[in-house]
Amino acid sequence: MRILLDGQFFAEGDSLQAMADVAEVPVSRFAFHPDDQRARKRSEIQAAFAEACRRDVGEGGFYEVLGAVLSDQTKRAALTAHLARLSTIRRQVEAVTTKDPSETERQLQSVAW
Repeated sequence: MRILLDGQFFAEGDSLQAMADVAEVPVSRFAFHPDDQRARKRSEIQAAFAEACRRDVGEGGFYEVLGAVLSDQTKRAALTAHLARLSTIRRQVEAVTTKDPSETERQLQSVAW
């Protein structure tokens, strides 16, 4: 990630503290580039969403589970509700990831995983 010192590009790295130690200045003068922060947060959110989907489907694999579900009327209704829930989560995640990183973090607490 790009690291800024007093708002100006300083170096590439993953640790503000490491850069502060190298430059011998307070860490408070460093920040990650906002675009990089958003990209990292978006990637973390997408990974969490994918994990939530995998956890919900389980070990059977999506198409195996889908075939079993669609053959049963009650399970079909449950799948429809589940897909609606996943769609809602996706919309919430998409809405949150377009905002400021600190706001994103706060709003992610409200997403119903």
